[in-house]
Amino acid sequence: MPIQVSYVVASYNHEKYVGELLRSILEQNYHDFEIVMIDDGSMDRTVEIARDLAAQDARLQVIQQENSGVVQARNRGIQLARGEYISIVDSDDLLPADRTEFQVEALNQNPSAAMVYGNAWIIDKSGNRTGSFFDNYPPIDGDFSRELFSNYCFVPAVSVMFRRSKLDESGPFWGPGPSTDYLKWIELGLFGEAVCLRDRHLGSWRLHGENVSMRPIESRIRDYQELRVALEELIRRHPELGERIGDDRLRQRYARCHFMGAFYAGLERNWKLAREEFQTAWKLDSSLVNRLAWVSTFPPLTLLSRPLFQAVFKMKLNVFLLVRRPPRDAYE
Repeated sequence: MPIQVSYVVASYNHEKYVGELLRSILEQNYHDFEIVMIDDGSMDRTVEIARDLAAQDARLQVIQQENSGVVQARNRGIQLARGEYISIVDSDDLLPADRTEFQVEALNQNPSAAMVYGNAWIIDKSGNRTGSFFDNYPPIDGDFSRELFSNYCFVPAVSVMFRRSKLDESGPFWGPGPSTDYLKWIELGLFGEAVCLRDRHLGSWRLHGENVSMRPIESRIRDYQELRVALEELIRRHPELGERIGDDRLRQRYARCHFMGAFYAGLERNWKLAREEFQTAWKLDSSLVNRLAWVSTFPPLTLLSRPLFQAVFKMKLNVFLLVRRPPRDAYE
């Protein structure tokens, strides 16, 4: 039997949070929905907690699989989903009770819309609000896919709902796990309007000590390398987007991937890699910042460079491109 909305939850080792997330969906004011939860090989009580809730509410189904990664888990959940509208939610986040009704209304009122998104609260492990997503990543007006590609991810994944028909047109989720959301939002924007509910907080993004964004720095370096490759693949798949962006902005976007990879390499004192990455950034975008960054990797300047990198990293200042990191992994 067709339903209006499907929530797809890819879970992994979130026994501390999954019950709270599932209850926040089950307690929505809008009732015509289902939850398809794909557990990607959790080794804690995540599945047990979810199945206890499923026994109480038939709208929730829980499926286990061997650990295969977030992209495969999401695509499997989407294949099983029956809803006209789909929302991807992480197993450690939270939704406000009125979230579904606002997004369904927005999609119903905008037949040309491929997706609708809004703001999100940032919360700590105890659920306390510590900030607002748009304060750090404000939406950029204009051509949605062009600006999203060219700048940074200003779409909080916890806030997104999209049309199943537009996903079918654009294809399944793909790419490296940390950037699969980002790539898909850019892609969906090519198949319809992206409606932004700027004044609505449509979810809460939980930051806690076990977040994937707090992985070792070596992983972050790899994330930026993989992001550059994925962005190039996106342009190969959709050359019309590359034409809309233009060669100069494409080079600048690729340069930022190399710059950020080099920045984290410097934090690891891998000055050879940092020098190579900064040099590539400079070749792609011959800005003064990229030139100075390259110079900063030569001894004895590295004696000053690393403390500076550390200070910027710890303070998390919204300077240059440090706020423009790739989107978080879906398991955060």
